Amino acid sequence: MSPAIFDEQIDRAIDSSAPSRKLRCMEVWGGHRAACESVATTGLDVWIHSSPADQASSASGEDVYFLSSCASGRISRLLLADASGHGSSVPRLAEDLRRQMRQNINHVRQERLISSVNRQFAGTAGDHGFASGLFATYFLPMRTLSVCVAGHPVPLIYRRSLKSWRFLENPDAGRCGERSVPLGVNPNSRYESCTTRVEQDDLVFCTTDALADALTASGQPIGIGGLRALLQSLGELPPQEIVPAVLETLEQWNSENFNRDRVTAMLLRINSRKIPLKDNLLAPFRLLGGFAGLWPDRPRKDQDV
Repeated sequence: MSPAIFDEQIDRAIDSSAPSRKLRCMEVWGGHRAACESVATTGLDVWIHSSPADQASSASGEDVYFLSSCASGRISRLLLADASGHGSSVPRLAEDLRRQMRQNINHVRQERLISSVNRQFAGTAGDHGFASGLFATYFLPMRTLSVCVAGHPVPLIYRRSLKSWRFLENPDAGRCGERSVPLGVNPNSRYESCTTRVEQDDLVFCTTDALADALTASGQPIGIGGLRALLQSLGELPPQEIVPAVLETLEQWNSENFNRDRVTAMLLRINSRKIPLKDNLLAPFRLLGGFAGLWPDRPRKDQDV
């Protein structure tokens, strides 16, 4: 489905650089529904565009996305997965992933979450199949971003000080996730996170395979390198306009780019917010509330995930 169906939402989204909603501490936001929204945590501003493929191609995969904020706001986490073989089980898959995000919401390290999600996909291969996945954790006190890529397109980072888009890399081991395998292929797979320091107003562009597999005007796959070049060619756009500009350009190049698979893209911006004293003081009580099952994002029975 073309992102044109989100024109009105996109217009509203680019009217202001300020995200439209602020995540509460201990909240997990997201799911598998179409979205064109801007969301903020204490450390990150996030713009997300997710549009479903047309009915004929829906069997190719289903995107699931989540964003969370810990009890004090120090830890912001992103999960983006492109699941194959989903069938009618996507709502249950999304709720399972939401539960795992909740269970790990206050852990700075994300390895336990990654292992748990990988085992889930491996254990339900006949149901969900496998998935490419992206995990990202921003720890505000140290200004570090830890990213794990599991058979997923490598994120691109815009260093404000350098004014250029680059592949997100591990300073000690090269490009992040270069040799990773999808989630669910092997329940014992070990996934490594690459951690890098970021600065205020740095940007990180994350996407599922649909954009990396998009075609140029000449019919050639753009690849993640082509996406990097496209982002660089956009110049100094306001962050809220970057994802719409990428989608519009790719649709102009080839009208079939958004008919074959679901399209999900996220842009993260490192913001300048500090942790309020109130959140520091209330963090222990929020932790107790989480243990008691009192999550601020728990949907009503009549709500979809």
